[in-house]
Amino acid sequence: MAQLTLTARLNTSALDSRRGVVRLHPEAIAALGIREWDAVSLTGARTTAAVVGIAPAGTPTGTALLDDVTLSNAGLREDTSVLVSDVTVYGARSVTLTSVQATVHNSPAS
Repeated sequence: MAQLTLTARLNTSALDSRRGVVRLHPEAIAALGIREWDAVSLTGARTTAAVVGIAPAGTPTGTALLDDVTLSNAGLREDTSVLVSDVTVYGARSVTLTSVQATVHNSPAS
C-alpha cells in the first residue's frame, strides 16, 4: 500500500465544496500509484475517505487541498500533516431501501 505525508490546506473552490474531493499534485498521484477519481484514505486525528482530483496549476507537490468537511472528518486543521494512502474499493453486492412514514403534528392555531 502506497502512502504519502502531505500538508493539508483548505480548498476554497466552490466546485469541490462538501463533495469529499481531495486535490493532489499530479506527481503525488503518480507516487501513490493511483489515477484521478480513485479513492484514498486521509488520516489526521481520525481517518476518512475521499476521491482524488488533480490540483490546480501552481499547487505545491506536497500539498493536499481538502474542503472544510473533509478536513473536519479527518480531524485536521489547515497546515497540518495528513497521511494519504491508496485504498481498494469494492462494489456493493446489494442495496436495500426502506420507506419511512413521516408523521406531521399540527398544533392548534392560537
